[in-house]
Amino acid sequence: MRAKLVFAFLAGSLALSLLPACKRGSPTTPTPPSYGSKVGDTAADFSARDQNGQTVKLYQYYGKVVLINFSADWCGPCRNEAGHIERLFQDYKGQGFQILTILISGSPATWANQYQLTFPVLDDNSETLWKICGEGYVPLNIVLDRKMIIRYKEAGYDEPAIISQIKKYL
Repeated sequence: MRAKLVFAFLAGSLALSLLPACKRGSPTTPTPPSYGSKVGDTAADFSARDQNGQTVKLYQYYGKVVLINFSADWCGPCRNEAGHIERLFQDYKGQGFQILTILISGSPATWANQYQLTFPVLDDNSETLWKICGEGYVPLNIVLDRKMIIRYKEAGYDEPAIISQIKKYL
């Protein structure tokens, strides 16, 4: 009888010692990303047509710092910032930086030509992407790090804050 109790105790101890190795979320199990539209979330991939009619996917820029700029042709502040963000693109594109303007109203080709933009201007006249990512007002600027994690999201154009975030993640 005593031998049976010792054996049961040893078997139970061995079984309990193996449990932490199988625990969900252990260091050997990667945590899946949390997709969403808030700071700290991983941005979900999307695709849209650019000013040249080409399909552009967000994740084709994985590994780069990305500024997503929501704009509209009727928006005065959006028109004012268009030239500024082209300069940002020229200043940082060689360091792994990309800009995507998502136009929720107007022609991407007209917008890109009018402001001489050399980065993709995407058509979102259906406001599909705006309904997923947008909140508040346009212009809306979102900075993603190289792993597509949202690091900055603010309505308006605060150039010093945007540049600070770009430099931080380049």
